Amino acid sequence: MATNVFVRARNTTRPTEWDVGFNNPPPQGKVPINVGQGSGPEEISFHLLGTPGMNADFDPNDPIWVTSSGSCPTQSGLDPQITVTQKSQNLLKISDTNAVAGTLHYQLNFQGADPCDPIIINGGVGAGPGGNQ
Repeated sequence: MATNVFVRARNTTRPTEWDVGFNNPPPQGKVPINVGQGSGPEEISFHLLGTPGMNADFDPNDPIWVTSSGSCPTQSGLDPQITVTQKSQNLLKISDTNAVAGTLHYQLNFQGADPCDPIIINGGVGAGPGGNQ
């Protein structure tokens, strides 16, 4: 499966407020990404939209942090379910194996703006042999 997520800064001052959603432009706020139980791996593409008066890009060295620890990540690192597959100034693609049910907290990192910290809710592989419930 593939999911497109649109990310846009709401303001040009700091702290930066972010809107994250599935529409272009995204609605105000941060919509969680739900990866359904038993749906298998998910490819997630984050599209950074321009904001007039702001020059922000994904951090080329460390664009995303992801943890399943129950709170927002505080340091660089990726949960084992997540792999970065592509990164550029305004596009970040990750692969989520969706192997374990639970909430993944992630932080998108930028140059020229404060980070953004929404969530991914994984349903897991589902019931059955080797599955999670």
